Parts: sequence; structure tokens; C-alpha cells
Amino acid sequence: AAVAYLHSSRCRAAIAMKQDHEPFEIALSVALERMAIQLRSLHRIARELEYILGDALQDRPHRPDPRLQSLDFLIQSLDGLTLFLEDLAPDLEPCMKVDLSVACRRIVLRDLQHALASGDVPDKTTASGDAEFFGLS
Repeated sequence: AAVAYLHSSRCRAAIAMKQDHEPFEIALSVALERMAIQLRSLHRIARELEYILGDALQDRPHRPDPRLQSLDFLIQSLDGLTLFLEDLAPDLEPCMKVDLSVACRRIVLRDLQHALASGDVPDKTTASGDAEFFGLS
């Protein structure tokens, strides 16, 4: 019902294929569920950062920077988008397909690309190399 505008009376399977890739089609509902899992993981990381910042700023005598409110907005947005995708995915017709070889092509993070393509959820909550970014290696 909510997604009736996405397809005609006949289900059309997928995105137009480009000449330079091998197609890898999955159900759109599965792709959205995988995206929801990744957003939920990002939500957890953002929530942890909020707690870390809160603890670090608790002993400061002055008021925190109002720009930190954007972290709360980020957390709430990630949660809302996750819920949206989780609720949307079950209503999609199984014949609605997407080509992940096209959709994953521009994703730079290999762990994210793999999770979206395979459905595997990594055990870690940080990508490899994060410690070097902060000079903690």
C-alpha cells in the first residue's frame, strides 16, 4: 500500500544495469533491513560518544557549546531512520529487487560495503584504522 507507487502492476526487477559490473540482485526489503542494521550500529556509536562527551564536560565550569546539540539531533535522526526502514521493509513485495553492485560501488569503507552486500554484521563497533586516526596506535 505505502509503496504502491514504486512499481507498476507487474513487478520490475531492479535497477538498470551498467556495462562495467556484474549484477548482484537482492530483494529491496533485504537491502533496507541491512541498512537498518548499519544505522542501528551507528546509533549505538553516536550514543556512546554522547556519554563520553557528557562525562568529559561534566566537570567544566562553563556551559557546554550549544553546537553539541547537533550530536543529540544525529542520535535521534539515526534512531528515526532505523525505525523507518525497519517498518518499511516488511511491506515491500519480494519481487522488488535492487542491484547491490551498483549501490555499493561508491562506498569507501570495505567493512560497510561487505555488511550491506552480505548481511554479515561485524563483531566490532569501530572500523579498522580508527586508532591511527587519533594517534593512539
